[in-house]
Amino acid sequence: MDDKKQSKVKEESTDSVIEEVVDLEGEDSTEEDEYIVKFDKPFTFEGNTYQEVDLSGMEDLSTAQLKTAEKIYSKKGNASAIAEMSIAYACIVAHMVTKKPIEFFDRLPAKEGMKIKNLLIGYLYS
Repeated sequence: MDDKKQSKVKEESTDSVIEEVVDLEGEDSTEEDEYIVKFDKPFTFEGNTYQEVDLSGMEDLSTAQLKTAEKIYSKKGNASAIAEMSIAYACIVAHMVTKKPIEFFDRLPAKEGMKIKNLLIGYLYS
C-alpha cells in the first residue's frame, strides 16, 4: 500500500475511534442522569433551594437496607401488601440513599414525590 492510502486508512480509523469514545462518554452521562430527579420548579427546604435530587445511591442498596425501610414503613403505621409500591416507602428509601431528612421528601410537591416513587419502582422491578 502506498503512503497516501496508508495515511487515509489511519485517519479513518482514528476518526472512528474518536466517535466511539464520544459515544461511550455520552452513555456514561445518561447512566448517571437516570437516577437524578429534576424538579419542575425549584423546591426550598430549610433555607436551601433544590432543582433536583440524586438517587444514584439506589445502586448500592442491600436487601438488609430494604428490610430496614420496610420496618420503618410499618412503624410509621403504614400497611400494604406491596410496600415498595407506596409513596411512603419510596420516601423512606430516598431518605436512606440521599441522607436527606425524611421531611425533605414528605414536603415535596406531589408530582415530584411521584417521580421519585416511579423511579424507585422502575429500579426495583427492572
